[in-house]
Amino acid sequence: MISTYRRVLARAIVLLLLATAVTLVSAPPTVRAEPVPSSEITIQGGGWGHGVGLSQYGAYGQALLDAATADEILAHYYQDTTSGLLGADFADPGPIWVNLEREAVSVDLDLEVLATEAAPATLTTGDTALVLDPNSTLRIEVVAEETAEDETATEPMCVITIGETAGEPGPCDVDITWDGFSATPTSSFTIANVAHHEGSPDGAACTLADWNAVPSTVQRPCAYSYGSLHIRPDDDTPSFHLVLEIDVDDYVRGISEMPYYWGLPVDGPNGQAALEAQAIAARSYAVHRAIVRGDPEDRPWCHCQIYDTTVDQRYVGFGHVGLGHEQWEQAVVTTAGQVRAHPAATFGGSPIPVQTFYYSSSFGRTEPAEVGFTSPVPYLISVDDHWAIDPAVGNPRASWTVVLSASDVAANLGWPEGSEVATVDIVTCSPSGAAAEIRFTDGAGLVDIRPTRNLRTALGLRSPQITSIGNPITGPPPCGGLGDNGVELYGIDIDDGPTGDSIGNNDGIAHCGETVELRTTVRNVLAGTLTGVSMTIESADPHLAVLHNTTSSADDIPGGSTGANLNDWDIAVLPSAPDGHVGELRLEVASAEGGPWEIEALMPVSCFTDTAPSLVAEPITIDDGPTGDSEGNNDGLAACSETIELYVPLTNTGATDLSSVEASLDLHDPVATLLHNTTSVYPALPAGATGINRNDWDIALSPNTPSGHIVSGTITVVAAGLTEPVAVPIVFEVDCGGDALPVDAPPVAPLAIAGLVIDDGPRGDSVGNNDGVAACGETIELYVDLASTSGTTYETTAVSLATDDAYLTILHNTSSPYPTIPESGSARNSNDFDIVLSPGTPHGHEPGIRLVVESSEGGPWTLDYRLPAIECVGDSVETMTFGGFVVDDGVRGDSIGNNDKRAQCGETIELYVMLTNQTGGPIDGVTSTLATSDPYLSLLYNTESPYPAVADGETAENTNDWDLEIAATTPVGHVAVIDITTRATGSGPWTTTVSLPIECG
Repeated sequence: MISTYRRVLARAIVLLLLATAVTLVSAPPTVRAEPVPSSEITIQGGGWGHGVGLSQYGAYGQALLDAATADEILAHYYQDTTSGLLGADFADPGPIWVNLEREAVSVDLDLEVLATEAAPATLTTGDTALVLDPNSTLRIEVVAEETAEDETATEPMCVITIGETAGEPGPCDVDITWDGFSATPTSSFTIANVAHHEGSPDGAACTLADWNAVPSTVQRPCAYSYGSLHIRPDDDTPSFHLVLEIDVDDYVRGISEMPYYWGLPVDGPNGQAALEAQAIAARSYAVHRAIVRGDPEDRPWCHCQIYDTTVDQRYVGFGHVGLGHEQWEQAVVTTAGQVRAHPAATFGGSPIPVQTFYYSSSFGRTEPAEVGFTSPVPYLISVDDHWAIDPAVGNPRASWTVVLSASDVAANLGWPEGSEVATVDIVTCSPSGAAAEIRFTDGAGLVDIRPTRNLRTALGLRSPQITSIGNPITGPPPCGGLGDNGVELYGIDIDDGPTGDSIGNNDGIAHCGETVELRTTVRNVLAGTLTGVSMTIESADPHLAVLHNTTSSADDIPGGSTGANLNDWDIAVLPSAPDGHVGELRLEVASAEGGPWEIEALMPVSCFTDTAPSLVAEPITIDDGPTGDSEGNNDGLAACSETIELYVPLTNTGATDLSSVEASLDLHDPVATLLHNTTSVYPALPAGATGINRNDWDIALSPNTPSGHIVSGTITVVAAGLTEPVAVPIVFEVDCGGDALPVDAPPVAPLAIAGLVIDDGPRGDSVGNNDGVAACGETIELYVDLASTSGTTYETTAVSLATDDAYLTILHNTSSPYPTIPESGSARNSNDFDIVLSPGTPHGHEPGIRLVVESSEGGPWTLDYRLPAIECVGDSVETMTFGGFVVDDGVRGDSIGNNDKRAQCGETIELYVMLTNQTGGPIDGVTSTLATSDPYLSLLYNTESPYPAVADGETAENTNDWDLEIAATTPVGHVAVIDITTRATGSGPWTTTVSLPIECG
């Protein structure tokens, strides 16, 4: 029999030790320029999110695998921080103000009474206070603007309608209170409909995705039970904000940033400590932000201290009752008032809670703040995060590979049209073992060095943690990847049966006097594949002897995967070994890509004779055919959306006969729901016999199950002959056939999708942050490049766009003409496709779209495509963000134009760029430098301009304008790219990319 000891004590003994008090980024040991002879560049890395602070998968792994407490988890990711308590170690911050809706022009609120005797709900505006009837409906709507007394500004006027009765217009200043600050509120308010200043006048229902719902994500109404609601006017549009005032702990109760079901099962190893760590991090972050941002009245653009989106943290209010919500509630209650403290965290001379950044996962080690953001923070240094990439935690982004064309990379870097990257190399390294800066050249004199934190957005990567880049990628990662070792021990398998060279009792445990055959499994922690792998084993342990083979080869090991010695190691355990001894073995691994790497492997030794009954699960049988309760494709494999019948053979490996055998199944996975039977009888199991459950177990599998996901469960057996129940672990894999589109297979088409461009900037119909990545809540303009695959030129082509994705809505154009598609090369749609992305889109969701192509040369043909993953994670990054621009093209100063405030061909413009401070604190001594490599722009006179001092979250514009001359030959529809680098006293630099549309004709 073979057993596996997963790595707990057995860890790689040689790790990269990084000195955090010295230089924090360095050159790689050998700077290697990677030629790019073909049209593709391969990028390898790992993780998801900015990589600074707490890794959620890492926290889960620490709790699940090492039984770490929340305090231990937080002390690891936020170095030298300690636990603090609001109201004791820190002043009680009081309620915080959370923005729910910005720049709304109407909102419908439904009051729902939650108890037989509900406390009154009161609406107050001005001097008027009205007690609302139970289950009232309210509508607050902008109807006009009122000019201020000094005639310099206007304020919106609102009408409040209760039921069918409308009031007189008055200021958009309303308070709604109920017993929302009590332990158990008796009322809640739901946002039934909301319309925004820039959006459909009809509005839409407000919903938020409940990721923890079973069997799959559902949209829940935006409902709020805790706190009180406020309507406040916007400062520069005829609209208002809907804001929630709420106690901090009640706010944390509504945070949805980590899977609640990580706290399951409640009676075994689970991630409850990770949920507690998440609750403390969310609370500490919120209080830090609230203190630094100050009085909501000083922030009239949102009237808030916190946003309810991933700009800060995802707050979903009241009513998300998905799988594991009890565990999240318990985590919030258990950690009430707890935050993290560090001597460096102060504001106005007083200590405040730490700004606890977090994200999904790293590639195995976190980034320091100066690499992931811009400036060092003493408690945000690079630390080990191997738990995040342990297969047991199921992290789908532990490692990843992205392949881009050399021309697409050049375009995404903002190079002139037609450029291609010729060479690429890593020039500085992060203490994490990932790259910090990468150099791109075009082979003709253009050299562009970019920090990896910027490439994450520019190139659409999962994280900034790039380990290798080039084409082809050769050799080990230039920065070393995860430390000095390219591999780590993953597990050992012990065979002490009667076959081969082993001599023992076949129980899978090394005993005194036995000879065992040993397999050592290692994991490749680098991004690239290890080839030509060889292993050598030795031991200085006085109770062990290595027999026969001391060297062995192994199969190639892809990045993130595992491999074992092909020839087993024969190890003799001497009779002198004491019971409980842990044998020490030293393994050396080498490959063509690097090494040798040394690893310590630990083998527990038992000298205790155990005759107790034992049960072992044999290979599982899955019925997914059309009979009984099963529903599937009858291939004998568990797949997404199927209902399967499960049969588990059990073998009695003990010396005692078992009779009256009954077993119950418990599943530990939210994607698998046990239907009908939870128990089954087995036949009698004499010693050594095998039997199968007579009643099958019916299991429904979620359609959202990741491909290759492993479902785990426990069969608990009771029987005559057992003195106590025996628990038997089982696992089975769910095969979802990759990530297929939820649409019919398309017919073969003579055209193919050659690429796409996402415009989410502030122009046209798009509404977003202008980073070229589709994100929750944005409206994007989509351009799809089509290429001929048949060698035919397509003269007249029209394309219609459709989707059945629940998170996408197509606006305006559903079809577009195309210019001539040449027999080689590609063409882009003349009219963009406008697509709205739901705010409730799950992070990482890859929506499917369908293009139907008709041409003068034939058709229609169907092309199915999956858009890049939607970004919806709470990655708060300290930076300066683009807040808009003003173009002066009049006839004064240095500008020469037609004075229509638009940049046009042949004009000289004065440019003012608004930048928003998102650094986490006020900055002064601000200076910005403008640069552009756009061939149609020439920068005249000033390259630098000061900015006024600006508080966190506020926006300012350059004091000295930038003068730009626009070439008369600029193509129609050209969008120029400008980079602005900003520095402030003691902080920076930050780089902000601005897209400037140029109108010609």
